[in-house]
Order: sequence, then structure tokens, then C-alpha cells
Amino acid sequence: PYAYKFSTSTISLTVPQTQTPTLTSFDPKADILASSGVTTSSSLPDKLSFSMNRLVALVEMTLDGIGAGEKISTIEITASEKINGDVEFNLFAENTLESLKVYHNYETMTLEMGDRVATGSDVVWFTTVPTDLSGGSFGIKVKTDKNIYEKTADLSGKTFNFKRAEVAKFTIAGMTCTPRPQTYKILTNASDF
Repeated sequence: PYAYKFSTSTISLTVPQTQTPTLTSFDPKADILASSGVTTSSSLPDKLSFSMNRLVALVEMTLDGIGAGEKISTIEITASEKINGDVEFNLFAENTLESLKVYHNYETMTLEMGDRVATGSDVVWFTTVPTDLSGGSFGIKVKTDKNIYEKTADLSGKTFNFKRAEVAKFTIAGMTCTPRPQTYKILTNASDF
């Protein structure tokens, strides 16, 4: 939970452009919670009441078709709208995109996967700024130790959004697979052998 000194209706925070999800959850450094309710007391109360408000949107993305056993190093995400960066959130506006002010925001995001071993149907979590991608596009590029998998979804005429404090669930299938290029070291001196 982030702390702020004054009773205010807005708070400025950063949704990270690079995230490191765990095997079963989103990057804990990318979750933004703020407490609501301010209690002022001249003595230590017996009981304190407050609630937490999640300010980001959560995403559960399933990747179908990555070769089982391949090591996933990174996932690059590209969207037609800004999905992360610096945001001024209105703490009391639920799912209201108009209530956000964005600064230095980006349409791209990188998920550092740490060579996670693929199963063929892999669940990946991340967080975003609440964003409406309806009518736009959403693309991914998955890099493994053996291949590069890519897909861009055209969202023309479709509703697709990331809502504050809600989980967006979807599956990416039918990705184009391209083998990673082989790299060779050219030796020009026999002593390098």
C-alpha cells in the first residue's frame, strides 16, 4: 500500500513498463493499492478500520502453442493505447477512464520471464493502467531459447478493456512461430580454438 500525507482524492504513481511476474501471480511491485478511510485519534484506538483499493487492472493471459520445454525469456506487449507509465489516479472513481491523467506513458511493456519452462498452455499475469483497447490492437512477441512467437489481434468492432481492480482473462492462440537465428562466432586466429 502506498502512503500519502494528506486526505486527497488523487495520487500520482507509476505502473512499471517492465514487470517480472511470478509463476502464479503478477509482479508484486506492479500492484498498486491505496488505503481508504482516515482515522484521527488523540489516543491509540482498540480497533482500526480501513479498506484497500486496487488502482491497477489485473490481466491473466494464457499463451497456447509455445513448445513444451522451451524456456521463455521475455514477452513484449504492444497496445494501441497507453498501458503503463506515470498516472494520476482518482482514488474514488471506480473504473472511470476519464478520471485518469497520464504522463510519460507507453504503449509497450516487457515481461521478464526468467527462462520459465513452457508447458504449451502457459498462464502469465501482469498489471496495466485501466485502459480501453476497443477498436484498437493488442500484440505480443514471446521470445524463448529456441523460437520467437508473435501475434497481433485486430480489435476493430470488438470490446476489449482493462478495468481498474478487475481481472481481464483471455487466451492468445495461433501465434506465428519463427526459429531464433543461429549465432556463430567467427574465429580468425587458430589459437582461439
